[in-house]
Amino acid sequence: MHPKTATYPIKHLTQSRIECPVTFDLQEVKNAEDTVLAHYRKHVSVKGFRPGHAPLEIVKADIGLQRLLDETIRILLPRILSDIIQEHQLKPIIPPSISINATAPLSVTLILVEHPKIQVKRIPAIDKKEITVRDEDVQRIVDYTLKQYNQSELTDTFVKEKLGGTSVASFKEEVRKNLLSYEEQRETRRREHTLLDAIRDAVQADLAPELLVEEERTLTEEFLDDLKRANVLLDDW
Repeated sequence: MHPKTATYPIKHLTQSRIECPVTFDLQEVKNAEDTVLAHYRKHVSVKGFRPGHAPLEIVKADIGLQRLLDETIRILLPRILSDIIQEHQLKPIIPPSISINATAPLSVTLILVEHPKIQVKRIPAIDKKEITVRDEDVQRIVDYTLKQYNQSELTDTFVKEKLGGTSVASFKEEVRKNLLSYEEQRETRRREHTLLDAIRDAVQADLAPELLVEEERTLTEEFLDDLKRANVLLDDW
């Protein structure tokens, strides 16, 4: 028993890319072209002809050969793409890139991109520093506070009248707590940044160029949509 020949042969490339050459049936191409022309015929205004009754050659000239070809492929592609995906059990994550090889018969090459292969190395443990507040750190805040109020000495009376505290001891304790909280937050941010750097270094992904182009296109569209919602022109931004 001979192995079954693939209806749409594919070739696995690097970076999780799949190449698939496709040659469309002549009648199928003609039917798609007729659909495109019929659609545009309704909207083409030609002097001497009622709407929707302009000669197809005039409609074709108005559309242009490249646009007609692009729209024809757009109609043909969904069924072909569905067949390819089902036949080979593919899982593309972005629309395929299309390059036209020939127009008679219509032949294209599709590049599909699946999820990239990701390798993750062992992430080392992130050290945690012990946080302490020294007496000199507290005194530095005390000295700064006295300078701000043009005071030479920290007293209970000054703390009560100017700082809203109850005593020198309570004020220093509050300063110590605040410094401790601040240093703990700094240490947390340091460890988070260190972890993110470690994850970045540990993860290796060979991304297909089509994936990068698609991401750039998506980000650009989102940016332009944001400008539109804000009633801002790109030239004014």
